[in-house]
Amino acid sequence: GQLYLWPEVLSVYLDEDLTNGATTREVFALLRGVLPLDGYVKAGRFFTPFGLELHDDEAFVRANGGSTYQNSDEGAEIGIMPGPFFLTAAVQNGAQGDTDVQTAVNGYAVIDDLALVRSVLAGAVFLRQASDRYAAAWYAGTNLWRFTMLGEFVLIDDRSDTPAADDQFASYAEVDFFAFNCLKSRGIFQFLKVAGDRNRTRYAIGVEPFIDVFLQ
Repeated sequence: GQLYLWPEVLSVYLDEDLTNGATTREVFALLRGVLPLDGYVKAGRFFTPFGLELHDDEAFVRANGGSTYQNSDEGAEIGIMPGPFFLTAAVQNGAQGDTDVQTAVNGYAVIDDLALVRSVLAGAVFLRQASDRYAAAWYAGTNLWRFTMLGEFVLIDDRSDTPAADDQFASYAEVDFFAFNCLKSRGIFQFLKVAGDRNRTRYAIGVEPFIDVFLQ
């Protein structure tokens, strides 16, 4: 839920997970109008701004890239939104038990009313999770007629002495076809490059109904 303490200036956002007890996924205060270019400042517990932020935490670009909906953290974030561009930088506590911090810089643009497609999204993000682990991602999306395409590529640089250090890069590609306003078919391809020829590939295809605006 979101509480507007001072409309258009100060708000508080709360995301509570009640599936297995009560877990606070996000809680932060957001202040607008204090930076130029329609900027904002927020502080509290929130998810790291990283890539397309797919809802599938099991996707390689999420689980192996290092940013999912299970690892929100305390910190602060600033951002600006000049025209079709968005740029944000965040600093969070990072891994528990050390004095290091996690930092992320994310920027993208959304261009509308193009000749052949309705819109184009293109962006990039750099994530420093620790002194021995970094990730960089490039992502894009567009739509043509009833097709919507999404893609993301995550380059992983992990120098820790853990199994995660074997991951080298992850990729994600998705094509959606809206047959009707209430029905969408989806095809997904994922690839994870792992050292030692232990690469992993996933394919998925299915349909997704939209029965109502709040029922999927």
